[in-house]
Amino acid sequence: MTSHLTANQRHSERILSSLPLQVLLYFNSYYTFLWFVLNMITFCWKSYTLYYSTTALRWEISLVFLTPMLDYCRTKLATRGNKTENVIPLIWSCCLAAPTIVAYVFFLEWETYVLHIDKNLNAIALAFVSIEFLLSLLAVSVFWRAYHF
Repeated sequence: MTSHLTANQRHSERILSSLPLQVLLYFNSYYTFLWFVLNMITFCWKSYTLYYSTTALRWEISLVFLTPMLDYCRTKLATRGNKTENVIPLIWSCCLAAPTIVAYVFFLEWETYVLHIDKNLNAIALAFVSIEFLLSLLAVSVFWRAYHF
């Protein structure tokens, strides 16, 4: 019966989604929540023990709220694109990776006070985003070749 299937039907039965990408996206969603909680605790400690100008503190706390939202959107788009083998959400996810990386680099290098916990939290987050970006590009190329050639 398999021999009667056309090439497109046989091709559509193959699963092209990237399991390593999906595993990283799954764990990154939990890590992003952990990053947010630990950053809020750290900022509470910093605001009570270190001198902050109110402008800098407001700016950095607003970025602490914005960064996980951005990363959540990026992660959801990548998950949808990977599970449905659709290139468009993966490309949007790759586009959102750039501002997400900039936000994590800000907290890693340009924040008013950078503690060791900040360096560790943001280095791990950067590793997640960078590896997911590369795996997303690989998935885009696999999906594109499979459905357009």
